[in-house]
Amino acid sequence: VGLKKIIIGKQLVVDGDGVVIPRVCNPSRNKIALLDGAHIYALSDCVIVIRTANKDDAEQIRTHILNHWLDFLTIYSGTGAQYTTLAKVKALFGVV
Repeated sequence: VGLKKIIIGKQLVVDGDGVVIPRVCNPSRNKIALLDGAHIYALSDCVIVIRTANKDDAEQIRTHILNHWLDFLTIYSGTGAQYTTLAKVKALFGVV
């Protein structure tokens, strides 16, 4: 696309394997994405990343989310743009 320079904050740089879920959006199955451990990503603050030890674990989490889609949708709220929080994601997965 002809970009000459990209400036990013360190907190938005992610490498390794994981699952990216939208934090602010109209939730869609197509928006649940996998990170490829071979690349470094600069991400928006409108997403949450669930880091995993490997690609297989990331695929299992994504599959779990898609297989339990109606439960996953319950963590989103809002009258305008729907959103979720890290606390809601943790609670959904039973992480304290």
